[in-house]
Amino acid sequence: MTIALGLWFAFGVGVADYHGGFITKRANALATVATALVAGGAVMAALLVFVVDSTVSGGDLLLGACSGSFIGFALASLYHGMAASSAAVVAPIAATLASLVPFVWGLATGGSLPALGVVGAVIAFAGLALSTVSPELGDRVRVGVVWGLISGLCFGASLTFL
Repeated sequence: MTIALGLWFAFGVGVADYHGGFITKRANALATVATALVAGGAVMAALLVFVVDSTVSGGDLLLGACSGSFIGFALASLYHGMAASSAAVVAPIAATLASLVPFVWGLATGGSLPALGVVGAVIAFAGLALSTVSPELGDRVRVGVVWGLISGLCFGASLTFL
C-alpha cells in the first residue's frame, strides 16, 4: 500500500507542477497554490479517514501544519519563479536546496557526515552551476535564482518538519 500511495503522490506532484507552471503564467501564483492546497487537503483528509489506521497526536498535526505551510510558500515561489524566469533556472535550484536543507539540519543537530553525502552535495552544486547558465534569459536568470532559492529553502524546511 505504501508503494502504491507513493507512486500516486509522485504522479500527482508531477502533474501539479506541470500544470501549475502554465496556470501561473495566466493567474496569480498564490491563487494557483491556494486552489491546489485546498484540493490536495481534501484528498488527504479523505485518505486519513479511510486509509490510515493510526492515532494522530497534536504534535503530529502541528508538524504537518508547519510542513504544509512551507509547501504552500515553496510552490508559490516555484510557480512565480517559473512564470517570471524559466523552469530551467528555478527548478534545479529549488530541487537542490530541497535536498540539502534536511542534510544540513541533520548535521546541525548532531548527525554524522557520511562521505557519500558530501560527494552527493558537491555533485549537486556542480550540476546546479551547470544547469542554471542560460545566456538567452539575460536578466531573468537573476530573478529565477532568487525565486529558486526561496522555493528550495521552503521545500527543504517542509521536508525537515516531516
